[in-house]
Amino acid sequence: MRHKSNPIYIRIFALLICIFILSSFCLFEKSLAKSREKESYPPRLTTKVKKVIDCSTFLIGGGQRSTFIGISKNQRKNTITKTCFNFLKKLIEGQTVKLEIDKKLIDRYGQVQYYLFLEDGTFVNLLLILRGFTRAVIKYPNIRYQEKLQNAEKLAKKHSKGIWQNF
Repeated sequence: MRHKSNPIYIRIFALLICIFILSSFCLFEKSLAKSREKESYPPRLTTKVKKVIDCSTFLIGGGQRSTFIGISKNQRKNTITKTCFNFLKKLIEGQTVKLEIDKKLIDRYGQVQYYLFLEDGTFVNLLLILRGFTRAVIKYPNIRYQEKLQNAEKLAKKHSKGIWQNF
């Protein structure tokens, strides 16, 4: 006696397996997109820069002393730091900017640390390094833009910008 298989049950079973696989893939894709979104678009605070103090320090909002993440805090007075100060003063003082934090908010001097962006999206921390006004200093856990900042330093060195002129 020959056993007949019921094609309707096989089709239903195959359809259920396809639905399960497809829905699992969609859920995975959605969770992956959310995790990428969190990494790609961290929240940014919009504020006004009240005053530039030096090449790495500025006052925002109610006079909060702030500093740039990922750059050297060189306080030596020389031609390059003076040029950097004047450049930064013209670029951000009195301007509305966007500030982005990383993992560690306060530096060892009690200043709040930020990545600073102009309204047009210009990444100021990166720009200071590219111009050769400062070097990249990456301190864990603030490593979000580590690769970009280090590449900017390599480029500034390669083109003998600022502090890299006689290097």
